[in-house]
Amino acid sequence: MRQSLWVIYHVAGALVVLGVVAVAWLLTRRFSSPVWTWLRRGIAIVAMVFCTGALIWLVMQTVDAAWRVTSTIADDPFSVEVGEFVRANLPDNAVLLCEETKGYEHLTTMFYADRTCYPLGGRGPDDMARQIVQAGGVPYVVTRRNLPLAPVYVSRSRGPTIYLWRPD
Repeated sequence: MRQSLWVIYHVAGALVVLGVVAVAWLLTRRFSSPVWTWLRRGIAIVAMVFCTGALIWLVMQTVDAAWRVTSTIADDPFSVEVGEFVRANLPDNAVLLCEETKGYEHLTTMFYADRTCYPLGGRGPDDMARQIVQAGGVPYVVTRRNLPLAPVYVSRSRGPTIYLWRPD
């Protein structure tokens, strides 16, 4: 949920806009002079233009996201290599914590590994790994960096290394 806070922000923003428009509409309905009639029409037009613009923006964002997903290299050799090792050698309750270089690599790795995989997003693995252990999982860190952890798998082709996470 922390990675998708934008959903909550969008809903909250829509509710705020709705509240402002509703209050303005109700306040202008109390008065019947021509000025207030024009103001009500102006509010309706501004609300319509805003909603149309927001809809166009959301459609553009959706098309852009779909384009990026379909243009990614789905057969990333490093993800295939890591996935084959994970399926063959790691337990079913293994959870991979991926340090990404290009973005969305955790999804490709998750597909090939058939295990849950979370992006670290610049954070250290400690907090997430502790939660995984509490839930009964075994956390592994997938990274290209050298870590002071026990390596479980070292890539043959300069790809990522898989480390078994151990608490301090």
